[in-house]
Amino acid sequence: MAAQTLLRRTSLTRLCVDPAFRGRGVGDGLLGVATAAAERDGFRLIYGLSEGGSDTTRRRLYHRHGYQTGPQGAPPPSPPEVFGAYAPLVHGTRRGFHFWRLLRE
Repeated sequence: MAAQTLLRRTSLTRLCVDPAFRGRGVGDGLLGVATAAAERDGFRLIYGLSEGGSDTTRRRLYHRHGYQTGPQGAPPPSPPEVFGAYAPLVHGTRRGFHFWRLLRE
């Protein structure tokens, strides 16, 4: 049996915008900078769990930046080398949805 090689990955744990500044592109800017930094630093995958606020608005934000999203608690439709042993961090039991993006394919 061949050893499984996991992708170098990082997680985005907090992306918060004060309600007074929502709808002005602040979230787009923050997510763009975080994604670019992860790619610049050599990561192949960025992922996380999104909670709170409107699911529709948050999903649109991640989709605009090339992320895939999936329901909380369901495995993402990707090969095991993407998440490997870290799948529980993505799947968890909290409400919300998970998101992920492969970088530099």
